[in-house]
Amino acid sequence: MEYKMDPIKGQKFEWGRTINPFNCDCKVCTFMNCPKHNYAVKMKQHKYTVKEFVADSKNAIKAKGGLWAYLKDDEGLMDFMDACIGNFPKGTYWQPTGYSIELVSMNRSKYGPDFDTRAEISFDGDFPYHFYWGCTDTQEKFTKRLQKKFMELKTAYESE
Repeated sequence: MEYKMDPIKGQKFEWGRTINPFNCDCKVCTFMNCPKHNYAVKMKQHKYTVKEFVADSKNAIKAKGGLWAYLKDDEGLMDFMDACIGNFPKGTYWQPTGYSIELVSMNRSKYGPDFDTRAEISFDGDFPYHFYWGCTDTQEKFTKRLQKKFMELKTAYESE
């Protein structure tokens, strides 16, 4: 997938510094960014829809041997997570295990950092999930949202 950036919505502008692209003489000036005047807006990574991801990655998925093999491969899973999943809850990270994806949080102890599994989504059938002790409400909601994205991926791939 192509790496794109989108401006964050709802930013407050100093109207005295806002660019009028009709009065600017540079070739790549837009309302949000102007390299000549060095006006910068906060940006975030563009999140693709699952259908866009499947349309763009259809050949890569087939080359890996199908959707299940693509998700079990760490590189394919990283591509999907990077392109389609939004920000994770604060302090929550993901870890592939080959047959599932685990949501983990860091536990700092005197022995060094350790990761505790909070939730797990299996790649079997309809992506069942399991919550572990210490899973917060935010992590539960995020796990359910992540399961929906995987289900969308499965249906979008099967319909192609």
